[in-house]
Parts: sequence; structure tokens; C-alpha cells
Amino acid sequence: MAPGKTNIKVHVHVLEKTIVINCGAGAQRLRWLGIVGISRWDDKDFRGYQYLGVPETIFIDGVEQDMGATVRDVCTDGSEVTVRPSIRDYDAAMEKRSKR
Repeated sequence: MAPGKTNIKVHVHVLEKTIVINCGAGAQRLRWLGIVGISRWDDKDFRGYQYLGVPETIFIDGVEQDMGATVRDVCTDGSEVTVRPSIRDYDAAMEKRSKR
């Protein structure tokens, strides 16, 4: 990054995991952050969407956020974000994941 530019790292909570995602200047949409968090939930091959689907809702401090908002508009470096996936059956996701 050029001097004076912000580098935002966000702590994304997906089920039982916390994933730190580097968002650079934060021009991406919150939906992107949710998709990346769900994908990286599967730390073996980054295909978490196969088990958890897509981001259904994103929360910051328990407040539902507009997934069309940009990261930089709602987050600062070190922010905590919770992603609720469209498929929330954790046991089924873990069982399916362990069979590969």
C-alpha cells in the first residue's frame, strides 16, 4: 500500500471459527467479506460455501448490516464481524466435510 493508505484487517466469525481477512483499503462490499469468510471456514481447500452456502446476514456488534455497504464504511482495522450462513446445520456441515 502507498503511504497514508489504510490496510483494514477484519476478524470474521463463521460458526466456531474466526478468520482474519485482509481487506486492503476496504472498497469491497460486506457481502464479499461474508463470502470470503465462508469460503475460508474450510481451511483445507477454501470451499466452505459447499457446506455452509452463502452469507445470509452480517452483524457488527449484534446489529444487522446492509451487505451492500463497503467494508471501509462500517469497519475499522480489527473490527469483529459475524456472518450467518444460509446453511446453519453445523453437525451436517462437519460430517460432510470429514467425508472427503
